[in-house]
Amino acid sequence: MNWPLLVKAAAVVFTASIAFGALRRYLRRGPGRGGWSLVVLCCCLNFLAFWLIGASIGGGAQLGRITGGRYFLGDHGRLTEVSAWVYWYSWVHTASQAVTFPLWIVGEVILHNREKVAEPTDLNLRGRGAV
Repeated sequence: MNWPLLVKAAAVVFTASIAFGALRRYLRRGPGRGGWSLVVLCCCLNFLAFWLIGASIGGGAQLGRITGGRYFLGDHGRLTEVSAWVYWYSWVHTASQAVTFPLWIVGEVILHNREKVAEPTDLNLRGRGAV
């Protein structure tokens, strides 16, 4: 069984389901009212694109190297030679995750706090069956 492929597929399915939820939340709020929903959606789609493109081009530039004018992407110790343009694209896209991934988490926390159902603050324990 190919575990790395299975893990990547599970991550893509999980991220796609979160993206679908963010899109639903954004569309439910209507234009001009879903600011954080749109941020979460864009960050989620960026992460999904990062996974899919990284898997299709052979890894990421941060795990690769430039040796003698040749460009290599790395993926768990395996190097794949690519053009300079692909290498630098991968480098920028991977670096963008340092901004968009934390922003995604912050957006989810903000949206969760806004949508949290008010919990009862006054618990009356007197009455039938209460001690």
